[in-house]
Amino acid sequence: MVALLLFALGVQSCATSTLFLKKDQYLFVSAKIKGAKATDAEQLLALQQQKPNRTILGSTPYLYFYQLGERFYSKEKVKAKIERIKEKYDAKIAKLDDPKSAKAIRLRSLKEQKIEKQNVILEEGNFLMRTVGEPPAIFDVALMEQSATQMRNYLFNKGFFEGKVVPNIDTLANRRIRVQYKVTEGEPQKIRQVRYLAYSSFIQHLIDSVNTKKRDDFLPAGMVYDQEKIIAERERIDKLVRNNGFYAFSRDYIFVEADTVTSDSAYGTRGINLLFKIKNPSNGPHLRYNIAEIDFKILSTNDFVSNDTIERTFNFVHYSTPYKYLSYRTLDSKILLRPGSFYNLDLLNNSQAQLQAMDIFRFVNFTFDTLGAQKFKLGITTTRLPKYQISDEIGLLVSQGPPGPFVNVGFKIRNGLNLFDLFELNGRYSDEGQISVFSNAGVYRAQEFGLNSSLIFPAIILPGRISYLFADRNPKSRFSLGYTNIRRPEYSREIAKGTFGYTVNLSPREVLGLNLIDASYIYTSRLNSDYENYLNTLKSQGNNLLQSFSSSLVTSISAFYVFNTTSQLEKKKGWFLRVFGEWGGEITSALAKKDEEGVAKINKLQVFKFSKVQADFRYYYPTSKNTLWVYRLNTGVAVPRGSSKILPWEKYFFTGGSNSIRAWQPRRLGPGAYRQSTDAVLNNFIAEQPGDVLIETNLELRQKLFSFFEGALFIDAGNVYTLKQDDSRPGGNFEAKSFIPRMALGTGAGLRMNFSFLVIRFDLGIKTYDPSRNAGEKWVIRDFSFKRKRDGNQSSLLNIGIGYPF
Repeated sequence: MVALLLFALGVQSCATSTLFLKKDQYLFVSAKIKGAKATDAEQLLALQQQKPNRTILGSTPYLYFYQLGERFYSKEKVKAKIERIKEKYDAKIAKLDDPKSAKAIRLRSLKEQKIEKQNVILEEGNFLMRTVGEPPAIFDVALMEQSATQMRNYLFNKGFFEGKVVPNIDTLANRRIRVQYKVTEGEPQKIRQVRYLAYSSFIQHLIDSVNTKKRDDFLPAGMVYDQEKIIAERERIDKLVRNNGFYAFSRDYIFVEADTVTSDSAYGTRGINLLFKIKNPSNGPHLRYNIAEIDFKILSTNDFVSNDTIERTFNFVHYSTPYKYLSYRTLDSKILLRPGSFYNLDLLNNSQAQLQAMDIFRFVNFTFDTLGAQKFKLGITTTRLPKYQISDEIGLLVSQGPPGPFVNVGFKIRNGLNLFDLFELNGRYSDEGQISVFSNAGVYRAQEFGLNSSLIFPAIILPGRISYLFADRNPKSRFSLGYTNIRRPEYSREIAKGTFGYTVNLSPREVLGLNLIDASYIYTSRLNSDYENYLNTLKSQGNNLLQSFSSSLVTSISAFYVFNTTSQLEKKKGWFLRVFGEWGGEITSALAKKDEEGVAKINKLQVFKFSKVQADFRYYYPTSKNTLWVYRLNTGVAVPRGSSKILPWEKYFFTGGSNSIRAWQPRRLGPGAYRQSTDAVLNNFIAEQPGDVLIETNLELRQKLFSFFEGALFIDAGNVYTLKQDDSRPGGNFEAKSFIPRMALGTGAGLRMNFSFLVIRFDLGIKTYDPSRNAGEKWVIRDFSFKRKRDGNQSSLLNIGIGYPF
């Protein structure tokens, strides 16, 4: 039925899309680059001056929807509606006694909003025309020639001075045209020599001193000429000079001369000499500015402040503020420029970013006032954010079962201890549908309540001046306390957690975090009798998972490192890496005593000794403006150490779910080739399956469809494994020779609504290869069905989530 509908739509779009064409008119439907080897074909294609109509399986559905919208569109009717809106609201306003009243203002605003909406329709068409469809691309020879010219310029800027681009036109059926741009790159031109000539002796010395140390980092000899890299070199010189006191300098003073040298055996038939000239202003040499004074002014607000302005000088910085109690030492650590130092652009920008990141000030403005020859005063003006802030959020939480409500309430106090600290208190309640082992209906309501508090300081809390060692790295120290109460039919579990740690920004793309204290008290207040029997059955088979539900004290030290070169919402080429390591139970295990079963405990609280490492890598690769490939590899290993035979339940790895292997239920996949038994109590594929080893890999193609709608195709593969043979879960252990055949494989498609500030996601995961099945039955895609089978297995799952999966 679906295939028949697509075929009918294709025939209809082919039949109707060219009926409107006049004599000698053709529809432009495709463009292709041929012959590009050293240059980027996608970037060449992006230089087209005319965008072709998009096609799907040879049809033009977007054009079809545009033409469909045209059938219901009339400019005259839209203009008439605008006149009716004017008459309607003008009549209402005329009836009012006071034309300047609040009601009259509101009516005028409503009138303008409605007219503006109709003006958009008047200019761009109705919903189908401007949002779903696209207008016809009538082929234009002149635009094709302009495209070829732009492509030649691109080749020239990439060092192919003799590059050629020849467009060829292919006429297709139904009066359609496809253009193929044949690219001949030729021999690339390489840089032979790079010289720098500054009319200022100080700037010349500055450039030479840096280039001597890092000569090969910029424009090394033998590199292919690239205009973008030359522009980047101009920007580097500009920043270098401005970071050394030259406040009024700009890249407009940097000129580049290129001289082609023929018959250069080292660099091909030609070599290029580059000369960067740094000229002086017409009125004299560049001046190097010194910061004579810094004036920090905090403007008053209605935020319980004194009426008097307090003047104070701390570490040579003058402060003017209505607030009686302030940590001047903290503010001083954020001001990286000092009186008596030379102007530095990087330190200026970093200082502004540090102050803004404190979440204390509404805005931070920097100004410069000249005091005399080559001296100025740096002025910093700020306004405080409100001391108290309340936030709330209400919505629906959606998982694999029915949706349920959630409520988040947050309370924030700024500068409560007069140390520019932030105190945050957050409460959360959720009532969510989940798959159930012990519910005849197959689902149940999972309730969760949490209360978390954090105290954050904008510095590294250490003795003395060491605490300001990372002042230029946006340091933060965080104390956190939290309580979580989880209620499920299987169990009720309470967790009290406390942490203390640091984070610093090593660079704009790098974050390093360290948790010195991470302690959790875990109490299982109730175990369902049937579930307890299940855990005891596992124990009799050598699996001590029951211990994970004992009252316990879990402590650890952990660290993480994040490197991120792009935002997935921006659809730019880049990658993301997060590495996490945890070392648990070292001190508590030393203080613990073993009971008669050999379990380490402190006052009846079980303790664990373990190590855990995890790495999450993602690569984003756009192939066009509207198309993005995303690859992800998520791996980890968790190992119990010493006398500990198991891990804390929260430290295990789980896979399956909307951000993992989407064809399997959350946390229910694996381990390895293990398949759960089916009886009257345990339904197949239901119980959560913890593992010591995690391997997940995902490949996803994201394509913008129209407006805020995006489509996706994906392949997910992965599983969890046990490090040792587990007799209660045979086939679940990790072996180098067999772990790949024990990986599950799923595929599927998704529809996403990208509102820029929010992404709502619908992903349909389809089981393809199930390692738990018997030989000859593992490729379950052959038995695909949307219905749930009698054995509890599902061929597909619909995942609904917020945000991209990775």
